[in-house]
Amino acid sequence: MSGLLGFVNREPIRDQRVAGWMDELIRNTDKLLSLPSTSGAGSEDMSQGASTSSLESEWTPPREAWIYTLWKSESIGMFSSVKVLLEAQNYRCFGCGIRVEKEYLKRVKYCDYYGKVFCQCCHQGARSVIPARILHTWNFNEFPVCDLALHFLSEVRDVPAIDVTTVAPKMVEKIRVLKHVITLREKLSYMWDFVKDCPDAENTETTNGHLRTLFTSLEQHLLLSQGLFSLSDLIRVHNKDMSSLLEPIACFAKCHIEACEHCRQFAATCVFCEDTNELLFPFQLEKVHKCASCASLSHIKCQAKFRRKVAYQSGCEISKFLTPLVPDTMPQMLLRRKCLEPFLLPARQSDALSSKPDPNVDVQELMKALKIVRKAKERNIDLTTSMESLAMAHLKPRHRRRFKSKSSVWRRLRWVLYFALWVIAVVYFLALINRTTVCPWISESKTTEF
Repeated sequence: MSGLLGFVNREPIRDQRVAGWMDELIRNTDKLLSLPSTSGAGSEDMSQGASTSSLESEWTPPREAWIYTLWKSESIGMFSSVKVLLEAQNYRCFGCGIRVEKEYLKRVKYCDYYGKVFCQCCHQGARSVIPARILHTWNFNEFPVCDLALHFLSEVRDVPAIDVTTVAPKMVEKIRVLKHVITLREKLSYMWDFVKDCPDAENTETTNGHLRTLFTSLEQHLLLSQGLFSLSDLIRVHNKDMSSLLEPIACFAKCHIEACEHCRQFAATCVFCEDTNELLFPFQLEKVHKCASCASLSHIKCQAKFRRKVAYQSGCEISKFLTPLVPDTMPQMLLRRKCLEPFLLPARQSDALSSKPDPNVDVQELMKALKIVRKAKERNIDLTTSMESLAMAHLKPRHRRRFKSKSSVWRRLRWVLYFALWVIAVVYFLALINRTTVCPWISESKTTEF
């Protein structure tokens, strides 16, 4: 009924047939959607009123909400025609609930936002971008939407409510422009921590204005959450307007922070190599790794070098199954990390640990942890044999023999290969010195017959 009353205030319809149909529909609205008011009606009127009430109770008005469901053509293709689509809606408009007669099936319209059919009153043929098509297919074309969807999308166009990293994480890796903007926003969030506390940033002038003013002019969600976008933000990302806005600010801020003495006081050095000549900043994402547990900074190369050798993160495989004892020979640069605190246990706590096999331990994960420990020992990172013996104690005898046999066979095979290569090298060297004595076939091959 609200849709019909709203139709009266709109532009007049030029088609006389449609105008007459709408006038008649408005006059007979009470007869279509209401029960008979007389209590002494006949049995036929009562049955007709009951059926009308049941049909009306099945319809519920649509709500204004974010819809991330992509109504693909395959899902619509299950309906052979609009008639079948209306049958699923009980021949009622999804917007106002009014019953649509079969004679006017060609006049109903499909809304790409709700995935439903609407009457002419609720769907005037407006078009808009669809958030679901942007997040799933990166399609910014406009599609027909109903008046309710158009009103909702117009109101929330500038509201940052779309978390791209949560709703569509695959799209972030697929679309380079989107990934580049998210990376820029992550850098700016780190840079803002330096700029907002720097007294010289207010007076630092750039070609676009003062440095701190450039940050304050940005919308707040661009600095606080890297994956939060509004509908207008996604459109600007697609048009590359967002990247052209953020790139100069990131460039100016980087030059200021790396040259400012006040900002350089908050820089850090690599926890692995401890190179004091090179200061590290968290916004240097290309070469700096930030620990998620203790927020310490390190080179990506140094972090990758020790990643599979030492369990410096609390979420690694070793921390799940082992409680190792860190000896005095552990590098001091690793002992300073806060995320290593669970591993720094006194020796007396090892006596309380059970030396019997634990049936609840995952054998595959525990064997992976053992491999990490042995690789660390091969890299001269002494973790002592207590970690290895403690892990072996939690393995059943058959798994223990399996792990030992694999390691011993590989070790023997490796030494056999080394010995074979050494013998071949010695024989070849002697052959070069004295070909006729050691390898007479070499000299015979070079003799020519006349």
